[in-house]
Amino acid sequence: MLVYLILSVLIALLLGLILYLSCFVPYRHSLLTSRDLTVFQEPDADVFRENLSDSFMEQQLWKCSVCSFSNVPDKTNCDLCQTTREAKKSKIPSLWRPLFQAAAKTDQASAKLRGRTKSEEQQLNKVQLAAARRNLWRREALPTGEVRWVRLPGRPHTQDNHTAILGDDSSSPSPDMCSSRGSSCMSVGYVRVRDSTGRLVLNESDQVGGAHRLAPRRFGLASAALVVEVSKMPFLNKLKWYSMEIHRLWVPWELGHVEFVVRRDHLVEDSLLHVMRLSPEQLRQRWRVSFMGEPALDAGGVLREWISLLVVELFDPSFGLFVSTASSNHCAWVNSMSGAHQVRHLEYFSLIGRVVGKALFEEQLVPVHFTVPLLKHVLGVPISFSDLQFLDDELYQSLVWLKQCSNPDDVDALMLDFSVTRTTQRQDGKPITTETVPLAPGGESIAVTVVNKAAYLDLLFQYHILDSVSYQLLMFLAAIYSVVPEELLKVFDYKELELLLCGTTFGLLGG
Repeated sequence: MLVYLILSVLIALLLGLILYLSCFVPYRHSLLTSRDLTVFQEPDADVFRENLSDSFMEQQLWKCSVCSFSNVPDKTNCDLCQTTREAKKSKIPSLWRPLFQAAAKTDQASAKLRGRTKSEEQQLNKVQLAAARRNLWRREALPTGEVRWVRLPGRPHTQDNHTAILGDDSSSPSPDMCSSRGSSCMSVGYVRVRDSTGRLVLNESDQVGGAHRLAPRRFGLASAALVVEVSKMPFLNKLKWYSMEIHRLWVPWELGHVEFVVRRDHLVEDSLLHVMRLSPEQLRQRWRVSFMGEPALDAGGVLREWISLLVVELFDPSFGLFVSTASSNHCAWVNSMSGAHQVRHLEYFSLIGRVVGKALFEEQLVPVHFTVPLLKHVLGVPISFSDLQFLDDELYQSLVWLKQCSNPDDVDALMLDFSVTRTTQRQDGKPITTETVPLAPGGESIAVTVVNKAAYLDLLFQYHILDSVSYQLLMFLAAIYSVVPEELLKVFDYKELELLLCGTTFGLLGG
């Protein structure tokens, strides 16, 4: 009898415990807000971004009136374009307001575009202009698994001749309409691809399909359709997804790691020696970098310092790999004459590509900002004629004038031909050298006229945007993708990529 009594008590206690675990504990946890939740890991484990609760998700983000970027509540300026939070939409040029609305309102956008005034056009600086245009192109997944680019908002563009890029054909909008938005309003978008010889070339965006990618798709990575869906998310959601995918690629320290020592006074040479001999697998292992004669426990700080110092030195215009563009707040663009400054310039472009890729892989910032065309090349985003203004605004304005000029005598008076003359000062102190580059076979003997000026402008655009830097750019991009898969970066637009890699542009704007 006593045994049955004990069993009854034990069963009652067991049922009570089950009831407690199934009812009371979940109810108690449901009372906690996401702000109260904290992920607990082993004491020595890394804490990753995707493991942390984001308190801003529970708060009211504010949307920038220029670029429509959602900023966290404590920001007084937009992270992408530095527009103040107090800026009213009524103060923003009427062109940009419709761009942040649904695609169904395209007709309304076009109507406002035609009514834009010169004073409105001057209200946006280069940083705001670049940010406001970030959503003009969207990726669209096809049933075949490929991806195509769709321009929003806008009318279908003509593709059967060279004039389409500048809108010179009879079906194009008026010059006033195009000039109000920089010539890209109805221009063809061009995407860099590799041709049969392996060289980078420009193709029209809707002709390349899934061939945008420079690197082969990695086994097990996100599908094209998933990348398209993630790209539609707010930036904070994209960032969390990206962080999660990146950490899946991390190689645990105990399974393999890289250690090397560099000298501060030979930073580039030592870094080139160590980094360029690493295998593809080692690029994704954890790196421990130390400076000679400076024993230190690297908890990530030394690696960050090494990346920062190396990036500053390699991107310095005096080194010869990159130039500083006054048109874009001194952002970096590839130096077309890098070979005249550095004999091993292509190796250096591979080095800096791996270092930039490692910074993205480790989610660290670099102390340099890229021009809009360079950011677009990294992502494979379509580039339009108006993007020239972010490289050389004076050249861009001159070409816009030529585009709109209809007087044959005025065009002939310029005495232009289908060639480009470029000069450089060699690093070894030799005099400035001059080189003439034909834009077409026999270009030096082909005069630019009012009849063929559209073809000239098209070729000149392609020369400055890609052809003059294609070899350097190929080495740079391939090196980035050897560390970070191309697909993971493509969830961001080009201004979001700048924010991910370089931080805000606040410092560039003088405070």
